Amino acid sequence: GTTPNIIIADYAGFGFDYYITRFGIFAIIVIAVSLGIVFLMIRHQLEVEDSKAFDRVMDLDPWMMVPNRRMFWVYAGLFVLLITAFVIFPQPFVVAIGGMMVFMTVSHADPLASLRDIEWDIIFFIGGLFVVAGALELVGILSTISDAILSASGGHLIPASLMLLFGSWIGTFVVGGPPIATVFAPLAVDMASIMSWSIGIRDPLFWGIGFGTALGGVATPFGAVPLLILSMVSFDDSKISWRRFILSAILVNIIQIGLCSIYIILSPFLF
Repeated sequence: GTTPNIIIADYAGFGFDYYITRFGIFAIIVIAVSLGIVFLMIRHQLEVEDSKAFDRVMDLDPWMMVPNRRMFWVYAGLFVLLITAFVIFPQPFVVAIGGMMVFMTVSHADPLASLRDIEWDIIFFIGGLFVVAGALELVGILSTISDAILSASGGHLIPASLMLLFGSWIGTFVVGGPPIATVFAPLAVDMASIMSWSIGIRDPLFWGIGFGTALGGVATPFGAVPLLILSMVSFDDSKISWRRFILSAILVNIIQIGLCSIYIILSPFLF
């Protein structure tokens, strides 16, 4: 779903089905709690003042936005096949590239035009981050940080996972999720190697990074999603100030990160 998740999955060896069962189900719980909190915060603003405008919205036909129903069902079927392939095959990048080729063939898209539309700067940016992370590992900086975290956590898995959770959460405030995931994921691998935590036992380390980078990216207006939303609402009269956004988002975000902490603490008993 996000670049940090792809990076974490690559280092941890998580598959698509693993993400669904460990992250996806818990994400639904976090969303439900968040919606309840937001409802309590804005319940007095949900009253409809213009009933005619409300009726016009409810009378809108969603199919009006679909120019070709046949292709809609074709793409829907291909999307289901793509998700199924992600679950079945162990190499997500093979499925992604294969799915892209199938979609381009069905849609008769111009390959050169599609290549021009690819955000190459992001690809090279992420590639550069992997180079930096590899350099940090070669010169021993990651090992030094790993030793410091393990020393502070007493060599215990759950405290170390919580430190990665809060560290990645706060770090994402400043530099974004991909750089933090690129540095923290090999850090988790190094910590697991030092403590001889096998695959399965070490998983909460990566959960902390995944939750931290996901939630840290929406806690402030600097994240990609908040920036998009704020730019969209700035075109009408319902502008949201940064102060209002931060006060509302931080409150919900702190509760979300608290739920993630509880999830990590209970993980030895859940799986």
